[in-house]
Amino acid sequence: MDIIREIRENPDYYFEDECQIGNLDEYRLVKDNKTSFIVGEGKIRIDHKGMHYKGTRNGEPYEFTAGYKELYTLITEVDSSFFNFYLKGEYFDVFPKHQTVGKICLLVEEMHRYHVNFYKNFKWNDYMYEGLELGIDNKE
Repeated sequence: MDIIREIRENPDYYFEDECQIGNLDEYRLVKDNKTSFIVGEGKIRIDHKGMHYKGTRNGEPYEFTAGYKELYTLITEVDSSFFNFYLKGEYFDVFPKHQTVGKICLLVEEMHRYHVNFYKNFKWNDYMYEGLELGIDNKE
């Protein structure tokens, strides 16, 4: 079953991977072609409510949720070993343990299209949605 159909047919769908998170520090320069400083580790989860992180940050318990109204796509600037985004004005890198960045990026975009649909599909990809309900389903 393809992922577009699966997320529309399974209201309990989720994908999860272990990860590290990185942030910028206003007092230190990032060196050696890095994009951030690793500040925590935990799990990243994509489900119908949004993208969630639960783990640590700077040695303390930490979690966040980014709903699909504020998160419609992810950035992969350097390669596909990690992705980054801004949440409430703060920069985050996420380094999944496994090679799952492509899947996570696709999931975020498709969940956004399914629940919010501000970030429209390109017309030449309409064939991927044939036979599927394309109505907006605001479950947030």
